[in-house]
Amino acid sequence: MFIEIIEGKAVVSEQGMALPSVQSVYKLDKSKGKKTFNNWMKFMYYAYAKDSIYRNYLPAERERKVVEAMFPDKSVKYFKSIEGMAVLIEKYIDMTYTFKEKLYRRLLQDVEEMQEEMSRVPLKKTVRVKQDKDVKFYSRVEEQEITETVSFDVRVTIDNTPEKLKAMDNLEKLLIREEILKKKLKEEQIEMDTAKKNQRRQFDE
Repeated sequence: MFIEIIEGKAVVSEQGMALPSVQSVYKLDKSKGKKTFNNWMKFMYYAYAKDSIYRNYLPAERERKVVEAMFPDKSVKYFKSIEGMAVLIEKYIDMTYTFKEKLYRRLLQDVEEMQEEMSRVPLKKTVRVKQDKDVKFYSRVEEQEITETVSFDVRVTIDNTPEKLKAMDNLEKLLIREEILKKKLKEEQIEMDTAKKNQRRQFDE
C-alpha cells in the first residue's frame, strides 16, 4: 500500500508519489504544505484501504461514514469530482487489492444495491384497475330511462408480498455468495501469511 496514516497525516510513499495518477492530483493543490492534497489522500485511505477502521462498512456507506466523521463540510461527490481523483481511486484499488478482494468488493457493491432495491419494494402497492359501472339516465330522444355501462380507472391497494419476498430471496442469495467468498479470502490471507513466515525462516537460516 502506498498510503499510510502517520501522526494523523496521510503519507504517500516514494513509489506512490512517482505514479502519474498521484502526481496529477498532487499538482492541483497549490496551497502551502499541500494540506488539501493530504485531506484527499486521507479520504482515499479511510474509504478504500484494506486496513482502514471503516473497512467493515459496505462500499458506498463506507465513503459516506468517512466523510461524515472526518470531513463534515464536504461530500462524497466533492471528493469524486476532483479532477483525476476517480482514476486515482481505481488505480489504488487495482494496485492494493488481490483479484479475489476485487471480486469481493464488487459483490459488496451488488449487495448494497440490492438492499436499496429491496427497501423500495413495498409490502402493499396502489395500482390502477378498470372498473365498469352501470349508469342510468333519462333519454329525451327515446323518452325513457336507459342504462349504459361506463368504464373508469380506480386506484386500489393490493398485497405486494410476493415481490417483496422475491427481492429478499435475491438478496439472500447474494449474501450466501458473500460468505463463501469471504471464507476464500481468509484462506488466501492464511496462505500469504504462511508464505511470508517461511521466507523469514529461510532468510534466518
